[in-house]
Amino acid sequence: MSLGMNEWVSPATFDVLGLLMKSLKFQAVFCCQGDFYGAWAVEGSGSEHPIFHYVRKGPIVLTMGEESLRLDTGDLVVLPGGCGHRLGDGSSRDAVSLDEVIAGAAQVPGTYQLTIGAEGEHTGLYCGVFFVEQTFGIPGWSSLPSWLHLTQRELSHHPWLPMLLEGLSHEAGSSVPGGSFLATKMAEMVFLLAFRYHVEHAPSSEVGWAAALQEPRLSKALWLIHSAFGQPWTLAQLAKEAGLSRTLLATQFKDAMGMSPMSYLNQVRMLQARQMLMDNASIKEVAHRVGFASTVGFHNAFKRTFQTTPGACRNSEASSSSLS
Repeated sequence: MSLGMNEWVSPATFDVLGLLMKSLKFQAVFCCQGDFYGAWAVEGSGSEHPIFHYVRKGPIVLTMGEESLRLDTGDLVVLPGGCGHRLGDGSSRDAVSLDEVIAGAAQVPGTYQLTIGAEGEHTGLYCGVFFVEQTFGIPGWSSLPSWLHLTQRELSHHPWLPMLLEGLSHEAGSSVPGGSFLATKMAEMVFLLAFRYHVEHAPSSEVGWAAALQEPRLSKALWLIHSAFGQPWTLAQLAKEAGLSRTLLATQFKDAMGMSPMSYLNQVRMLQARQMLMDNASIKEVAHRVGFASTVGFHNAFKRTFQTTPGACRNSEASSSSLS
């Protein structure tokens, strides 16, 4: 079966990155502004959601496990896995718990004002958490590096970023109508900027989305999977549309993504199915929309992926919605 690319997209470039961003489903953002003086260090236990830091005035040293990264004025860093880390001026001072700092923070319109010290060299940053629906199970997510770092020089083509982050910090907790929605959209822009830069500049040894998106035919296969996950794909059909033999597609895709094209397709389908069930779609409808010929096959695939049944997932969401 040849589907013909004109059925799916105009001659414009396949926006795989845009489709990946949609799968993250940004829901909200928490922001704070930090102003620190003298020798300082703060340490957080981390979050299951991505975290960002933008340095208004540096330098700042970020430490995660055995790795350290110097951040200078104008640098942006995103931690996709939200791992616990330490921020400080680089001195050996004992770190203060981030929870303690937040508990004593002044809440100004739209954000938390975090302050340590009152005298000495000033360091400033914006930081926050991107609340996404769930990163667990998103194929390729675990292959992202611990941090995505963009220097001030690399961000020089985006002079609007500091203003965007200032606006994000203001809107995130404001009571202004539409403020939280606007802040969420701003957060998506910040994350996409870091994500796109990583994809465009990742080393050849990189694995995951960055590796796949740098290869046009793998990028095409990813676009087909994400944009038409409900099609009854076979490996042969997917390879033909991507312009590769079955063997080459299977080999190159696994080298880049760490799984076969069909396993990746199944994960995308299951994530889409879960969202549809959470939106209260019927099990029969969901099975059809994600490419299954029978509800039995869909039931088995869903249970293998999430260790629960489609019915239990749907009923659980319906119950929580009725209680809210």
